[in-house]
Amino acid sequence: MSILTTELLPYLSINRVTDDVTTAGGAISDTSAAAANNKGVRPGFTQWSAAATITFQSTAAGDTQTIAIKGRVASGAYTTENLVLTGVTEKVSVNTYERILGFDGNTVAVGTITVRQGAGGTTRYTIPIGETGASAFFIRSASAAGIVIRYDKMFWKNTNASLTLNSAQLKLTADPDARIRIGSATTVDDTVTIANRTTAPGGVTFVDDNVAQDITGVANTGLAAGSKIGVWIEENLPASDPAHKTTFTVQLSGTTV
Repeated sequence: MSILTTELLPYLSINRVTDDVTTAGGAISDTSAAAANNKGVRPGFTQWSAAATITFQSTAAGDTQTIAIKGRVASGAYTTENLVLTGVTEKVSVNTYERILGFDGNTVAVGTITVRQGAGGTTRYTIPIGETGASAFFIRSASAAGIVIRYDKMFWKNTNASLTLNSAQLKLTADPDARIRIGSATTVDDTVTIANRTTAPGGVTFVDDNVAQDITGVANTGLAAGSKIGVWIEENLPASDPAHKTTFTVQLSGTTV
């Protein structure tokens, strides 16, 4: 039996910063005992198609927790809000958001939590049982008078119980606004941080779209069952760059039995 694509899961790092002075990167933010915050926060979700509130509704009556919301309102201002989820009742944010940048519960989900654009609206994300939320990259990053380069970090984890993903490689398969490059961490299961998100991680080689990169930079390296590989994301904003509302896609591939 082979590793399923659903067993290769993306997660963020534990230091999800919103400024250029705080320590970034670090260990994986999954739900394993080894994770410093034992949470489970994923990268990416379907962005809002129009300004709307954000709502949360669990399938479990015992799912009572506080969810921290990050986003931008119609004026463009960055705004945060805490919403108290009480089980199966759909709870609606106070703010109306032009875009959502992240949502993160203070405890793992007991049931499956549906995240919608507006009350009773379109489902934009589903928080799985045992996880806490999702987040965008480079929250509150902005251009300046000159080029600004920032770095963020995610992980791919092989959650198969026994099989190794052989000859594992990473690839940036989509970057519509041409602002992103990626680079593999230099070791598997790393916990490397950077002083702030304008500091480049040491030893990492960054590549552009559709360039297959061996994990750890070494050919034929495998990702063992339960292991994870860090992926550093580089964002390059030209001088006086306009606002972006875009996505990028990172792929992990390999062979198995």
